[in-house]
Amino acid sequence: MTLLATLVALGTTTVTPPEPGPLWSIVVPGHGRAVVVPPKGPDPAPLLIAIHGSWDRPEWICEMLDRALQGDAAILCLRGVLRKDRPKDGPRWTVGDEATTRSEVAAAVDVIRATFGVGVLTDRPFLSGFSLGAGMAATLARKSSDAWSGVLLVEGGMGVGVAGRVPQTLALALACGTRGCSVKSARVCRKRRGPCRAETDLRYGHSYNPPFEESGGRLLRWLFASAAGAAPQ
Repeated sequence: MTLLATLVALGTTTVTPPEPGPLWSIVVPGHGRAVVVPPKGPDPAPLLIAIHGSWDRPEWICEMLDRALQGDAAILCLRGVLRKDRPKDGPRWTVGDEATTRSEVAAAVDVIRATFGVGVLTDRPFLSGFSLGAGMAATLARKSSDAWSGVLLVEGGMGVGVAGRVPQTLALALACGTRGCSVKSARVCRKRRGPCRAETDLRYGHSYNPPFEESGGRLLRWLFASAAGAAPQ
């Protein structure tokens, strides 16, 4: 029996695997339910934490990141804060303030650690953010660089004063689907002394819709390799 199956049988896990599909839901104490793509292989998996945008759902970003990574990491997508101006197709969420997001990250990682044990590498996860969530990811990385292994920003946080302030010790990947983002991301990488890579694909625009998974997958694997000291600079 696997670790997860044992925990479920004992009633000691807060993970609820939905059927069918690859996404699981976890109860995060003090916050909304997060969405998880569990590790798929026998080896310990890196952990990618994702912060969505302002009018968003964690299920959406987890689905796309899962397609991008194809089992190369466990993925934790934060729920964030419920928006009051919900559309007819259901609730949407936005990003909490810095203190709330830090608390949500810490609580969610504790659940991941308790659930998967050594199956997921939780000590220094990777961090990603889309749009408003990208700005928050850059802020978290800037203020606690030792907590992370690398950062991916998607269509947000591209200013020199935001992405440009991500510590030089962290590998930084920048994904753009619009021309304005592309110009800013190139400027950020030119000014950085630390490892930085930017890719633009105008087909997906200001979103993480297909074909984002193509460049997103390349950038994330580059981040993983950079953290291991194996990526070309």
